[in-house]
Amino acid sequence: MEGLGQNAGFSPESMTIMPLQNEGVEKNSREQLYQVFNWLRFPLMVLVVFVHVTGPSAVLNADLAGIGYYDLFRRALSLVLAQLAVPMFFFISGYLFLNRLQDWDWGVYLGKLKKRCKSLLVPYVVWNTIGILVVCFALYRQGAVNEIKHLLFSADSWKLYWCSRIWAGPTDWLGVTHAVTSPCLQPLWFLRDLMVVMVLSPLLWALFRYTRVWGLLLLLLGYLSQCLPVVPGITPASLFFFGAGMYMNMNNIDPSRWTWRYRYVFHAVTLLLFIVTMMCVGYDANGRPMISMVNPFFVVFGCISTMNVATAIVKTGHRIPELLSSSAFFIFVSHALLLESCNQLTKFIFGSGNALMLTLRYLFTAFIAIATCVLCYWLLRKFAPRLCGFLTGQR
Repeated sequence: MEGLGQNAGFSPESMTIMPLQNEGVEKNSREQLYQVFNWLRFPLMVLVVFVHVTGPSAVLNADLAGIGYYDLFRRALSLVLAQLAVPMFFFISGYLFLNRLQDWDWGVYLGKLKKRCKSLLVPYVVWNTIGILVVCFALYRQGAVNEIKHLLFSADSWKLYWCSRIWAGPTDWLGVTHAVTSPCLQPLWFLRDLMVVMVLSPLLWALFRYTRVWGLLLLLLGYLSQCLPVVPGITPASLFFFGAGMYMNMNNIDPSRWTWRYRYVFHAVTLLLFIVTMMCVGYDANGRPMISMVNPFFVVFGCISTMNVATAIVKTGHRIPELLSSSAFFIFVSHALLLESCNQLTKFIFGSGNALMLTLRYLFTAFIAIATCVLCYWLLRKFAPRLCGFLTGQR
């Protein structure tokens, strides 16, 4: 894993950027930051799985009064808390992409893109192809041969690798609801957007170099308002959080120490925004999702609090088992292929009779999918390491 800049760090005591006192302090700061990033990988990936395991919907309206604890719990986890995962991954990726590069270097940039072709593009194509084959197999079992032909050989077949799925996304401050897209294997939209923003990183670099913090604040405003362009491959979240990571790296700011002194203030604000966001899960009188107006604020403060919580845990010496941490990428690319089978299994085991059974079904669908992915990863790494490396981008 790559490190921090060489000449500066962030002082939690003064809340100002200041030179590090010596090489030893810098090394310790880098090591702590790497440990924080590494610790976050698996917990964040669990949240990603819960984004896609929303559970059976009991009630979904703007009024929380009178709903069961099951529906409240699944909303809190899948529709609110889990939304922190992808922005955090964008931020970490932005921080590490052009790590320790003080002056722009096209050679370094192109070298990074070349490496990402192996670690991101190859798994993106391979796993999306697997997803297409799974869809074709399901259609074949239903006897829908013509649909398979249309899927694979129509003029729009290329969209299977870019934007074949589409659904209603966030509503911006102007009242416009944006469409969100993904390739055939839906979770891979993150890899798609990550690759796009990496290609666009010279523009972000120039923005921060010539406008300094004002460029970052402009991206923040675009994210909070959701008024930045939303096209397949570019979203306000990818631009802001990847850009925020780049900005901190460019300015030698340690994100694990940045707000440490005021962490309890950020925790309190995050909790308040969490409650407000929970109250806004639902739709207004015009059928627009109300959560779009407040969720970006919660995500920004929630990401800061998440970094502080992870830093506090790392300082206690707690470590995530290596198998779980290293399996995070495999869980990400493969879990969506298992969710329907896991859901049917937990439905058979727990049924849908009451709130307790629904809660257990909801939780165990995710846990079984995660455990299956970890087991498959362990078997591949042990008995077919080359195949495992190929499927995970040589991680």
